[in-house]
Amino acid sequence: MLNLTGRYALDRERSESLYPHMRALGCEEIAALASEKLNITLDIVHTASTLTIWQSSQLGDTKRVLQTGGTTAETPSRAAKVSCDDRALVIETVFPKGRIVDRRTLQDDVMAQTLELTVKGSDQAIRTRRYFRRTGPPDASVTPA
Repeated sequence: MLNLTGRYALDRERSESLYPHMRALGCEEIAALASEKLNITLDIVHTASTLTIWQSSQLGDTKRVLQTGGTTAETPSRAAKVSCDDRALVIETVFPKGRIVDRRTLQDDVMAQTLELTVKGSDQAIRTRRYFRRTGPPDASVTPA
């Protein structure tokens, strides 16, 4: 089974722009442009039952705790379903504006992420490819036991 536990840094040079995603979700132009400048660090702890992702950037920190092999209600209007096999981890998130499928694979300490956003009222999905370099184990100061 694929295990993504580790600390990762966004490789902005290799990654595609999130600008189309941001605009499709109704973000202001300045926010969509600012998303291109973010230095993103991910700390991931992946167990048989739980996927926890801490994301840190200039905009602050976020944390997602998701049940693997099932659906997690993150808010009353947002739910995520996580599935994993030997090749990929997939997080399908449904929210009021649409749905995003986040597919992650790992090869040679590079996590490749494909995001596919479908916004309600549009029949065309927006796909973006991003790459994160594994820099070591999750930071213990970020991921308390």
